[in-house]
Amino acid sequence: MDSYNKQWEFLAKAASEEKVFNAYLFYGGAAVEDIALDFVEAINSPNKEAGFILEKKFKNLQPKAQTLGNILFVEPLLEDSKGNEKKGNEISIAQVRELSAFCSLTSLNNASKAVIIRQAHCLNTDAQDAFLKILEEPRGNVVFLLLTEQPDRLLPTVLSRCCKIFFPNNNLFEVGEDKAGLFQEIIKGNLAKRFAYAQNLLAAEEKSEQYNGLRRELGDWVAFLRTSLISEKYALGYKPEQTVKAIGAAQRAIYLLENTNANQKLNLENFLIEL
Repeated sequence: MDSYNKQWEFLAKAASEEKVFNAYLFYGGAAVEDIALDFVEAINSPNKEAGFILEKKFKNLQPKAQTLGNILFVEPLLEDSKGNEKKGNEISIAQVRELSAFCSLTSLNNASKAVIIRQAHCLNTDAQDAFLKILEEPRGNVVFLLLTEQPDRLLPTVLSRCCKIFFPNNNLFEVGEDKAGLFQEIIKGNLAKRFAYAQNLLAAEEKSEQYNGLRRELGDWVAFLRTSLISEKYALGYKPEQTVKAIGAAQRAIYLLENTNANQKLNLENFLIEL
């Protein structure tokens, strides 16, 4: 929490003055779910008997235990042939309908309810359209907390209805001076230089027996871009929203690498074009 004093002061003030927005988007660094839970507790501070003193054991609820009192957790799920749910790659419209039903229920001890959407960028298009309709009809006793590292994957209409709070990741691994210098050169270079970098990277990947060099490189890009948001040393001259978009592009490339059979040359080049 100490790393995010300004963000927490803003949230605590909103809770104490009862000026809480209908929906919040927490994006960026780690521990945003803990902060979201603390915020829900702050909103309901007069109602501590309602069970909002949350212990660490509740911080990582599994899909089968999605509801805790007045809090509903939503996360990407996948249903197998037997109807069993497990973690998946998207949040469906059916989950949004369940969310809507939860919002209609009477809360415990008249406390405010909260819907925490983990990996909110995994809401598919139909789910986002359905969720938008819920946001367009605010319910005074429900606050929505969307958690994501890829806000660019959410519809602009959804984003426009959220109070957006950025949490820089202060636990970044070091990419090293040489790698940081290389990335800065790539960003400043033209497409020919970027594509030459991609070709060399893919050639090295093909020669390697371990299929993780490209994944590590993209992970380094995410770390470097995040660092550029909070470090003058690595500042790129981008507006914050440009850097966030570039981070989203890198994370999207990682997702395609790990979860699809997409052409990795095109995948990497598309990322470099978006820088």
